[in-house]
Amino acid sequence: MHAFSFQIFRAVLGLAILQAVSTKALALTLVENGKPAAVLVLPDDRKFIPYYAAMEFQHHVKKASGAVLPIASETDAAAMPGGKVYFGKTRALDVAGLGTKDLGKLGYAGRLKDGALFFYGEDTDLPVPDDVPAGEFLLAKGGALSWKKSIGTQLAVLDFLDTELGARWIWPGPTGEYVPEKRTISMENYDRQGAVRYKSNHLLQAEEGLPDQRQWLMRQKFLRIDPVVTTHSYTNYWRDYKDTHPEIFSLLPNGRREPIPGQGDNGHYMTMCVSSPKLLELKIERWKNRLDVPHDGNIDAGYINVFENDITGRCTCAGCRAWDAPDPRFATHEYWAKGVIRPMLEGGRFFRSAGPSLTDRYMKFALKVQAEADKIKPGVEVRDHIGYQQDDPPKQTKLNERVLMTYVGAPGQFWDDKRDKDFRERWNGWRAAGPSMFFRGNTLHRGHNYPDIFARRIGEAMKFCVNNGLVGTEWDAWIGQWAVQGPNAYMIGRMLQHPEKSTDEILDEYYSAFGPAKKPVGAYFDYWDTLIAGLTSEQEQDFLEDVKLGQIPSGQSPAVLLSYAMTPEVMAHGRGLIEQAKTAAAGQPEFEERVRILDLGLRNAELTLDVVRAYRDVKRTDPASQQKFLAAADALEAFRKENDGKFLNYGQSYINPQENAIWGGALKEIRARAAARQSSTST
Repeated sequence: MHAFSFQIFRAVLGLAILQAVSTKALALTLVENGKPAAVLVLPDDRKFIPYYAAMEFQHHVKKASGAVLPIASETDAAAMPGGKVYFGKTRALDVAGLGTKDLGKLGYAGRLKDGALFFYGEDTDLPVPDDVPAGEFLLAKGGALSWKKSIGTQLAVLDFLDTELGARWIWPGPTGEYVPEKRTISMENYDRQGAVRYKSNHLLQAEEGLPDQRQWLMRQKFLRIDPVVTTHSYTNYWRDYKDTHPEIFSLLPNGRREPIPGQGDNGHYMTMCVSSPKLLELKIERWKNRLDVPHDGNIDAGYINVFENDITGRCTCAGCRAWDAPDPRFATHEYWAKGVIRPMLEGGRFFRSAGPSLTDRYMKFALKVQAEADKIKPGVEVRDHIGYQQDDPPKQTKLNERVLMTYVGAPGQFWDDKRDKDFRERWNGWRAAGPSMFFRGNTLHRGHNYPDIFARRIGEAMKFCVNNGLVGTEWDAWIGQWAVQGPNAYMIGRMLQHPEKSTDEILDEYYSAFGPAKKPVGAYFDYWDTLIAGLTSEQEQDFLEDVKLGQIPSGQSPAVLLSYAMTPEVMAHGRGLIEQAKTAAAGQPEFEERVRILDLGLRNAELTLDVVRAYRDVKRTDPASQQKFLAAADALEAFRKENDGKFLNYGQSYINPQENAIWGGALKEIRARAAARQSSTST
């Protein structure tokens, strides 16, 4: 070899060896073949967020490897052997030169530097509580972190658990925690930074206080940092001003400003005369003086609320009509053209008969409110909603990003292509008008306790929203049927944080948590997803007509509506897939337990459907049909009593009243008759 070339070779080889040694020196091993090799280091001042984040980190590393990494204060950790993982604002963070970078109020970062790993961000300044045992701390305190707090260090840890350990939380509680086995955990590079995506991202729950559900919300980054108010704004105005300022309420076609028949006199369904100068004056006065927070908004938080009451607008005065954009429906609708005022229970609440758009009048009022509020608190945000007769985008009124519009609702019971197309066109139309866009979904309470799976549809919808200006969400409301509807909630949480993923990728994450039963579990949920996606809005109308559900509130109808699609043959196919999953998971306790939960969830649905079908077939003059109905109801009741607390079947406090409203009266009457017959026979 030429001498010069040899020297170059030696120099390059030396550089490579130096880089290898340097890289190894900068690497960090957390766990070596199931043995702990690092210490989790906390600031000496015992702050809550870093402490919680360290315990979350320790918990998941143990699930992956079996190793328990010790947790110590920074002072104590200095004398302890092994690598170091620092949480929060430690002295080491400043020495590493990382503590000076401003990540913003809701930012976070995780970095490997000089062989040490750092997790940090802006954290709410709270001390570690002394009254919670360490073994209960993660569950007891997890929910608090999703509510109006900066939790940068915890978010940095969640990011690491997601990207480096592959941790997934498919449902609440220990059985929903899935971390792939990894006996050795080490890294040579780690450098990630992020921030909270949304000003608010919240999933309301039928049973809000359950700690494991609230912990799941935090782990999926459902963070209600700024609770975007979707509270109706004027519920107390009738009480406060009906005698002194009746001019602020809607003028009806009969020339009066009063509740419609059947509405009651509490005023919760009164709508407003938004062109009234007095209404504008009162709205600003109440907001400025903090008279009704949050209904009128919160001046300290910088927003004012003009969300109409839970009913369509109906003011016919000349001022409001002058603010309306042209719409041919004004000339044909029975209320606007003929002055027909229907009672509350005959459509008066929502005017479902395709009334004209009142969007422009409300948007002009919103801008007037913003202009006046700006004089008191510059930069104020005005919050309103999209829904009822404000569905259509404004035709004549240009908004600005300090008008936050909440899209209320989503395609309903049967979310077909037609409704999906309408949703997207309406969203884009509103976005083009200039406001900030917030989504409030009313979809998650629709499926009763059945395998009502629409994960792909909701996932694609959320991907669309995220890519088209979404600033936050609120979901009303999750009824906790994790054992049959878990993929829906999981899809929402993951897609909102990872819109770059496909719906198939997210569902693959979910199915992977079932280990050897992944394939049959995937086939099981895909089966229901395909079934539900095939239902159309036309079928929904047919079902409504068939079962005469016109007077049953929408929250009660799914138990009956979906029973027409979930026939015994359909349910038998789903049962067969669950049996395959049970066979595949046999002998592996972690995966057996998850499949057991799915099994019980399906059994609950099967028994509920038995009751619905028996109720549909019951005849007053046929004791055999009545006995069949009684037997089905008894079997469902016995199953729920036996398995109470044994699987993820939350929200029963929501489901029970729906079932009682549908068949409770008939059940009570038939039980009484059966008891009377038995008494007569015995005597």
